[in-house]
Amino acid sequence: MTDLDALPFATPGVEERPALAPPRRCLHPRDKRQHREDGVIACTRCGRDLDPERARRGKSSRRLGGDQERRIERVYGPRKVGEFGDPVDHAGAEWKWQSKATRALRPHWLALIDRPTWQLSLPASIVGPLERMTPYYPHLAPVVIRSYVRSGVRPDDYLFVRSADWPWAPRSGYWVVPGTEWLDYLGRDEVTP
Repeated sequence: MTDLDALPFATPGVEERPALAPPRRCLHPRDKRQHREDGVIACTRCGRDLDPERARRGKSSRRLGGDQERRIERVYGPRKVGEFGDPVDHAGAEWKWQSKATRALRPHWLALIDRPTWQLSLPASIVGPLERMTPYYPHLAPVVIRSYVRSGVRPDDYLFVRSADWPWAPRSGYWVVPGTEWLDYLGRDEVTP
């Protein structure tokens, strides 16, 4: 028996375990994959069955996002900064941009918008990214650009801005601006060297 066992907070017979760090997430490296006889691919590290369709979709989505970020830089002018890990994908002279790309069809309410339009509210999938960008690059106003991409057709871009940040607007709500109209109203958002 040690002096610590005599202390009043020690429970006799119960051994205290040190706190364990959370287990590391297995990344399923290619050299640790095993093809089983039943056609399933499994990770030899963690034993988890891997879904090749899910992996393909992930690669395809990542490629789509990267392609759209490069296109936004080329068309609208802001500098790509998304590789720094914060929610801002591009930084321009006046705006901080976050890009969202999808192959889904445009929602009906958005398909009806063909010029800058004021909206009292927007879906959480747009408002959330606008708010998450707030602490980064505080001298720039946030804008979310949503690109609807289809094979063989030019992408449809819609830009979402808080009314307080739009130059000619009331102080509540949001503005939805089609991509072609954005360039007509505000031009390219290039940072001059």
